[in-house]
Amino acid sequence: GGFVAAFLVGTPWIMSPWIIFWPAFSILLSFVAYTRIKASDNTMGGEKLSLWSMQITAIFILCYFANFAGTYFAVRNQADAFVKQWLGVIAKGEIDKAFLLTLKPPRPSEDSNLRTTFEITYNIAPDPLTKGAYSAFKVKDYVRLIQFAGDTASKFTMKSASSPIYEMGGYLVRLIYEVEIPDGIMEVAVVALGQESPSGGYKGRQWQVLVDGTTMVQKLKTNDESRKKFELSVSAMEFAASWCMAVANKIWEPAVYGIAEIKDRDQ
Repeated sequence: GGFVAAFLVGTPWIMSPWIIFWPAFSILLSFVAYTRIKASDNTMGGEKLSLWSMQITAIFILCYFANFAGTYFAVRNQADAFVKQWLGVIAKGEIDKAFLLTLKPPRPSEDSNLRTTFEITYNIAPDPLTKGAYSAFKVKDYVRLIQFAGDTASKFTMKSASSPIYEMGGYLVRLIYEVEIPDGIMEVAVVALGQESPSGGYKGRQWQVLVDGTTMVQKLKTNDESRKKFELSVSAMEFAASWCMAVANKIWEPAVYGIAEIKDRDQ
């Protein structure tokens, strides 16, 4: 009944795989009935009914799994291809195009006025102290890290994908990627939504990244070389800060000591 209603409405009906527990339980009950009837020496009826029950329910389970598997792999592969393209766009430094792919289709055209469109339409915040959607996207931690790494040094590997659910007028999928950059490895969860236009505004299923659900699920794990660079950077900043403080307070001994070459410091 649910499948028929979904077909008439034109909306997919995706149930959780755990729903198979009920038809499986039905097969078990039918099997118990069948064995009791067979052992009753023809004093009980319903043998054919129990057989039909098991066969029809088994056919339903097979059909459902075929439908679910087909939908799962097709939608997941589409979402995976789109998200990898989106991550690649960020790695190339094309942040405006990456933000464009987070908007609901149909999207603004890519032209010279795209930045102006973003500033006027998507960058006005209700609170002056907060960033607009466009500015907030540009400074997200995973965006900055992937952008700085560059497209030649970034590698994206999908680790897992959730079962597609039909929400917001389309297929919603959450994918987790291992992102490898020169400084280390991190994990980013990306929520993608694939929609089809009921009015024919655009052709086929169009995907978008939902920024609100996209985040780093594992912070950057730096490798030994990058960790050493970070430690040196921190040490250099501490040295520069102390030297500036000495100059600002006219404490000349550490100030002069700080600009002297290593071999001349003792003198």
